[in-house]
Amino acid sequence: LVDGKIIAVISEERLTRIKNDSGLPKKAIKEVLRIGGLKIEDVDYFALNTLEPRTHLNYATYSEESLPWLKGQKLSLFGLMWKIKEYILVNIPKSKFLYPKVLDFYYETFIEPNLRKILLEKIENEVGISKEKILYTEHHLTHTLPALTVAPNFKTKPYLLISLDSLGDKLCATVNIAKNGKLKRISKTIFLKLKNTK
Repeated sequence: LVDGKIIAVISEERLTRIKNDSGLPKKAIKEVLRIGGLKIEDVDYFALNTLEPRTHLNYATYSEESLPWLKGQKLSLFGLMWKIKEYILVNIPKSKFLYPKVLDFYYETFIEPNLRKILLEKIENEVGISKEKILYTEHHLTHTLPALTVAPNFKTKPYLLISLDSLGDKLCATVNIAKNGKLKRISKTIFLKLKNTK
């Protein structure tokens, strides 16, 4: 975005040819800057589409520094543990009620402690973006706000905006009202809970 106008949009998977590529979008960043005729130094902020990097980044982000308990081992062990967890969810339907707690324990114990720091350092080292320029943004807002900013007269005309996603920062869906340029969330659906909350 430059002064509220969309200059370039691209998904990393279009450049890597890997479907749903969720690693660091190094190629996408370089491409949008090239299209816009900009350098990294020209950009005010870079936004990550989550408050919880653990949910939205692939295994390539992890290292022995972020997973000290894996030091000296192959990261395939991490992938195996993930598959076992998913297998149990699929084949033992009642386990879905324990899934959120298991997921939180899994990440908070093995992943979360150092991941945010490691991620910022990885972006700075591999992409060249200063940590001070990186913002964490709530996942469903990253779906909702782009739709709003391209809507006609969004600063004066009211809009109802709905975001639907399988999972983003523990939410599956949100309902929002935009009025006078401000966004208000009026409902949300929490992951694996058949209940809407205001």
